[in-house]
Amino acid sequence: NLPVIRAPEAWDVTRGSASIKVAIVDTGIASDPGGTGEFQGQLGPGYNAITPGGSTEDDYGRSGWGTAHAGIIGARTNNGMAIAGTAWYVTMLPVKVCDSTGTCRAADVAEGIDWATANGARIIQITPRNRNFRDPAVDAAVARAISNDVLVVSAAGTQTEGVTYPANLPGVIAASALDMGG
Repeated sequence: NLPVIRAPEAWDVTRGSASIKVAIVDTGIASDPGGTGEFQGQLGPGYNAITPGGSTEDDYGRSGWGTAHAGIIGARTNNGMAIAGTAWYVTMLPVKVCDSTGTCRAADVAEGIDWATANGARIIQITPRNRNFRDPAVDAAVARAISNDVLVVSAAGTQTEGVTYPANLPGVIAASALDMGG
């Protein structure tokens, strides 16, 4: 998939920077997925909106959604390990808003977005598993992030009826696969 999005050409320009904080608002991030060291030195402080002060480790299934997205965004590259990220020098902030069953309460999603904005995230990736909610608190948190010059990206979803929430909010970049293969 990396050649399709022309990642090798982009890497000639930049591979990211530790000063750029990318918040992954989802199930948390496993700090050492599969013992590969893919995120070594790349995880900044995080936040658990479900249990403030609790762990930000991803506990959704064998390989949680937050961890998967973190891998796409910032896994170490050219190390012979699992996956190559697109910007492997960024600092990723794990923001846990979904529990071990993948359930994400809208209030937790909004709180996680606000935490990421207040803690210097330049990019916020929102990928909660149950995007069937539409909530004024999430709308407001996204709007606050955008008004603070934060780039907000959200999964477009897999439904054929169109872009899902919150990717369909004004100012949010909707990200999607190219086809069933990725």
